[in-house]
Amino acid sequence: PSSMRLGRALHFRLPPARVLANIVRSIGVEHLKPIAPPPQEALPRWRRIAKGLRHSRTRDAEAIHYHYDVSNTFYEWVLGPSMTYTCACYPRPDATLEEAQENKHRLVFEKLRLKPGDRLLDVGCGWGGMVRYAARHGVKAVGVTLSKEQAVWGQNKIADEGLTDLAEVRHGDYRDVSQSGFDAVSSIGLTEHIGVANYPAYFRFLKSKLRTGGLLLNHCIT
Repeated sequence: PSSMRLGRALHFRLPPARVLANIVRSIGVEHLKPIAPPPQEALPRWRRIAKGLRHSRTRDAEAIHYHYDVSNTFYEWVLGPSMTYTCACYPRPDATLEEAQENKHRLVFEKLRLKPGDRLLDVGCGWGGMVRYAARHGVKAVGVTLSKEQAVWGQNKIADEGLTDLAEVRHGDYRDVSQSGFDAVSSIGLTEHIGVANYPAYFRFLKSKLRTGGLLLNHCIT
């Protein structure tokens, strides 16, 4: 409700043409050109042909490595103790970021109707926030990420919290997950890395990991 009230209070208008012209002049037309994406995100044509599809396993691994294997220390500075990259869900206007991230994981957990003893697969798990939340509530959770740095940090955090019997963060491609029969599968803010053309195959794969009657949640809040 508070976010809806905030949305209604915001009004965006373009500045007058003269002001806009002054802004452009002060910035410089040459600086308005968008910055080229890194090569991991936009391979030259010959490499796309040589390596196959844009969202091949190799390309996806390179892109994730470029973005997330920078340094866990860097992300600790940026993200705070929760080490959660996707947007938080604030339960109230004065909530802290950590409370909002915890609330997001609670929301996903409840939407999936998870209960102690269930099995969860979290695809694109990042540093394992959802995995650890589920484990703290008695769910056996497996997370998978293409970032080696994320996997190492997540496994260390799992050990620190005494959750090794219930939680695991793996370094690898989600397509290499061999287990099935999960009670639920979560995918939080991952579809942007999948590619629209690959959505059908992606969701078919996730569905194949579920037991009959299991729940799949693709939470797009990035």
